[in-house]
Amino acid sequence: MDSEQIKKSIETGKLQLKFWIKMNHYLVVYRFFFFSAFMLFLFFLIISSEGHKFPIFIICSFLTISIAAIIMAFWLLWLQNRRLRLVTIETKFSRKEIKKIILELSKEFDWEIDLSNKEILIAIASPRYFFSLRKKRITFLFDEGRVLVNSINIPLYWEVPYSYKRNKKNIKIIRERINAASSK
Repeated sequence: MDSEQIKKSIETGKLQLKFWIKMNHYLVVYRFFFFSAFMLFLFFLIISSEGHKFPIFIICSFLTISIAAIIMAFWLLWLQNRRLRLVTIETKFSRKEIKKIILELSKEFDWEIDLSNKEILIAIASPRYFFSLRKKRITFLFDEGRVLVNSINIPLYWEVPYSYKRNKKNIKIIRERINAASSK
């Protein structure tokens, strides 16, 4: 992430992604929209053909499937937008102290530090168990008196729309550690 994306992320409260990463993040949504459009095309093709001999339940099936796919696409669009939200953790710690807490967490949970500077820290959380297919990218944005955190699946080849609640657990762990350190 460059400085402009970091600044915009802090202003909007939503993680800003580069173009191709954003395309991969929303790939599952695009698939459902394409499938829905294809099913509607087939529906109108059947309806407009003269003397078609298709039973009415097949024609209704094309329409029903396309409507269900559109609903699913909008639900996934809402879900993927929601995953880009940044969680704000209010703190009185300096950036250096927050980074120290994050580095302790990274050692404890085997997170790899991918990027670290004065504005941002990105950690990669690898799955500890076999059935979790995706690595998680945990982004920390530092602002005055607060740290903004986001945990999403790393979009590689295709986006899995679920994370086995690992992203929420990562944010919960971070929030608890920062709040526990604040109360000391």
